Amino acid sequence: MPIVSNISGSLDRWALSCGLPEGLTRHQYRDLFEEMLDQKKWSDPVLVTEPAPCQEVVLTGDDVDLYKLPVMKWHPGDGGPYITQTVVITKDDKFGVNAGMYRMMIHDKNSTGLMCNIFQDIGIHLDRARKAGKKTLECAVALGCDPAIYEAAVTKIPLNASELAFASAFRGGKPVEVVKCKTVDIEVPACAEIILEGEITVDETREEGPFGEWMGYFEEKMQLPIFKVKCITHRKNPLYLKTTEGHMHSEGEWIRIIPQIATVTQSCRERISGCVDAWLPEAGRGYTLIVSIKKHYPGWGKEAFYQALALGYVG
Repeated sequence: MPIVSNISGSLDRWALSCGLPEGLTRHQYRDLFEEMLDQKKWSDPVLVTEPAPCQEVVLTGDDVDLYKLPVMKWHPGDGGPYITQTVVITKDDKFGVNAGMYRMMIHDKNSTGLMCNIFQDIGIHLDRARKAGKKTLECAVALGCDPAIYEAAVTKIPLNASELAFASAFRGGKPVEVVKCKTVDIEVPACAEIILEGEITVDETREEGPFGEWMGYFEEKMQLPIFKVKCITHRKNPLYLKTTEGHMHSEGEWIRIIPQIATVTQSCRERISGCVDAWLPEAGRGYTLIVSIKKHYPGWGKEAFYQALALGYVG
């Protein structure tokens, strides 16, 4: 199976993947990205009924084998091979669809770990499933999607908004075509190369990690929910898309840095009194926020500081 990587590995390639012109500055891209956060520019996904490319081959039962995918162990200290460039899709009866990019360490031929923390929308879906008394949460993972869908998946948008709808903003409002999964009640991008269908365990966990993560350090071992795969569908000749993590200029950073800057700037303007501008410097790896304010009296800066600390999770 051919491997594809680094399609968004520079600022210009990132711009092309978002349908934006090449050669602009990061500040200009931030401003354009902020404009696309306007939900009036989004279109709801369109369900297709004819055979979808992502379902040309259907594997179930004993034919499900994650080891047939060219999944890599990225760093010598990693706990196992990791699927890195994912679009993990879950549904909630109150908040609707969530599509996010979460790491997945392969445990065996039909199960993986899945990073679900309480700050992320998938963690909220999982917690609501637990409180409803469910044992599992249906899930589908799309691999090899239109880059616009990846950009939407790494952007922090309102909990009740759909990333698949947001992805249309990168394509001039053209809706994302989706198809129903074979074994779970979830719609996935019809254009994807590979789809993994299954369920996330609500209370059952398994040790996952360590993993050389986006901040340039190894995250420690942890107990994470298990994604149990019961069906794999894919194109007849699929491509396996992957992305690297850890280095400040890795593709994983290019995919998420402008969306992060855009969403945190929007939050600062909405919630910090007198905010003029905001920025996340590249070297800060998402941990350093610079906010410019227009002060009207002594002590305004302290007020802005505490307001900045109260901003929501932007990762």
